[in-house]
Amino acid sequence: MVNVGQHSIIIAGMGKSGQAVAGYLSDAGVKYSCCDDNQDYPDCAQALQRGSGYVIKSPGIPAEKLPGVAAQNLINDIELFLRLSKKPVIMVTGTNGKSTVVSLLEHILKENGINAIACGNNGIPVMHAYSQRPDIYILELSSYQLENISSHQSESSVLLNIGIDHVDRYPDMQTYEAVKKTVYTSSKVSVYPISEDRCVNYYSGIKGYLSVMPDGDVTYMLRSGNVVRNGEVFCAVSDLGLIGKHNHLNVCAALGLVESFSLEKEAVVNSLVSFKGLPHRMEFVCEDDRGRKWINDSKSTNVHSLVAALSSQIEPVCLIVGGRGKGEDFSQAFGEYFQVIDKLVIYGEDKELINNQASSVKNRVIVNSVSEAVAVASDSACDVLFSPACASFDQYADFNERGDDFKQHVSQVTSC
Repeated sequence: MVNVGQHSIIIAGMGKSGQAVAGYLSDAGVKYSCCDDNQDYPDCAQALQRGSGYVIKSPGIPAEKLPGVAAQNLINDIELFLRLSKKPVIMVTGTNGKSTVVSLLEHILKENGINAIACGNNGIPVMHAYSQRPDIYILELSSYQLENISSHQSESSVLLNIGIDHVDRYPDMQTYEAVKKTVYTSSKVSVYPISEDRCVNYYSGIKGYLSVMPDGDVTYMLRSGNVVRNGEVFCAVSDLGLIGKHNHLNVCAALGLVESFSLEKEAVVNSLVSFKGLPHRMEFVCEDDRGRKWINDSKSTNVHSLVAALSSQIEPVCLIVGGRGKGEDFSQAFGEYFQVIDKLVIYGEDKELINNQASSVKNRVIVNSVSEAVAVASDSACDVLFSPACASFDQYADFNERGDDFKQHVSQVTSC
C-alpha cells in the first residue's frame, strides 16, 4: 500500500479511475473519503477544508483546483499503481496514436507468449488491471496522468508525437511538451520519433522511431513501402493489418518498444498482420456496391489527427468533419491537403467557423448532423472519410458514440 502513515486519504474525482482506486482501497481495508463535483458526492473544496494528508486525484482535475495539498501528498491512480506493482511496465504517450500502439503492443506480446495487459487512459483503469497480475503492463498515459507521478521507471517508453491539444489546461505548447517528455524519466529503453535524417522530431515529418538502448540504438522507419529495421527490410506495409501511414508509423513505434524483448521476427510479423486495429481509428467500415470505401476515424478529435488521416490518402475522398472545435486553425490542413479532398462536408457546433477556414476547398457542403453528412456523402463518387477533427460533446457523449452513429447511418444509405 502507499506509505501514508497516519494520514487520511481523499479520492478526488469519482470517474472510472476514482472508482477503481476506491475499490482497491476498500479491498485492502484502507479507510478513505471521496469527493467530486458531481452532486452524488461531497464537494472537493469543502472536503479539503477539513484537511487531508493524501489526495489521490482524477487526472482530469488540475492541481490548482485542490489548494492546500502538499505536492508530495498529491498523486493520481497511476502513481498509486506504480508504487504498488512490482511488474515491468511500458509507457506510451503522445497527442495521437496512443490507444492503437498500446493495443498493438498487447497483441504482439500475447501472440509471443507474454501475458500483457493494456490499461490506463482509454481502457481498463490501472487499479483494475493491477488485480489481474499479468507479466507486463502497457500504460497508455495522457499528459494529465503524467502530471502527478514520480515513479516513472519503465522497461521502455515513447512520446509518439505532439500536436495542439488541451489548450485549456496548459499556458503554452512548451509546457505541454515538457509534461509529455517526463515519460522518458528512468526508462531503460527510450523510443523517439525521428525524421528522415534520424533527428528527433515530435511534430510534422515523422518517418520512424529510434530506440535508444544500453547496448546500441535501433531504428524502425518507413521507406519505399516497407518497414525497415536499421536499413534492412523488416516487413512490407501492404502486409500489415493496419491501414494508413500514421498507423504504419505506430507499428514502427511498437517495434521499437519491444526491441529489447528478443522476440522472434517471424512471430512478430505474423502478429502485425493479424492485428486489425481499434474501432473508430481509421476503421474500415465497408466497401459498397459502387466500390467506395467508408472509413470511420471518429477518434479524430483535433487537427493533428485529421492531418494524419489525410496524409494516408492516395485517392481523393469525400471528407466529413465537424463537432466542437478546440480553438485550432483548420486552414493549414485544408490548404496542404486540398488536392485529396474532393468534397468537404461540415457539420456540428463549429461548422461555420470551420467553413470560414476551408476556402482552399471549393466543393463544400454545410449540414447540421452526422446523419445529414452521411446522406450528402452518399452522393459522392469517392471514398468517404469520417475524421471529425473536433470533440464530440456538442452532440454525443464521446467519440465512440459518434463513430457508432456514423456506422449506423452508413448501413442505412449504402449496400454495405
